[in-house]
Amino acid sequence: KYLVSYYNYGSHVIARENNPEKEQQINAWFEKVQNDLRDLFEDHGLILQYNPEEQAFYIHQEGKDPYRFNNLSSGYSSILSIYADLLMKVELR
Repeated sequence: KYLVSYYNYGSHVIARENNPEKEQQINAWFEKVQNDLRDLFEDHGLILQYNPEEQAFYIHQEGKDPYRFNNLSSGYSSILSIYADLLMKVELR
C-alpha cells in the first residue's frame, strides 16, 4: 500500500511541479527499492512494475508468472513488512 501511495504521489509531483531534482529523487527511491528486492530475492533480473489499472505493483522474475506482494510466503511477507515500516520511518524524518 505504501509503494502505491508513494508512486501516485510521485506521479502527481512529477506531472505538476516540473521539478527535475524532485523527479530524480523519486525515481532514485524506486530504483533503490527495486535493488533492495533484488538483493532480498537474490535475483538481479527482478523487475518491480506498477499496474495503473489495478493500482498494484507486480514482481517480475524470469521463468515465473508476475505476482503481487500478497502472494509471497509468510517469511518474505514478514521481512517486507519490517522493510516497509523502516521505509516509512525514514521518509517521515
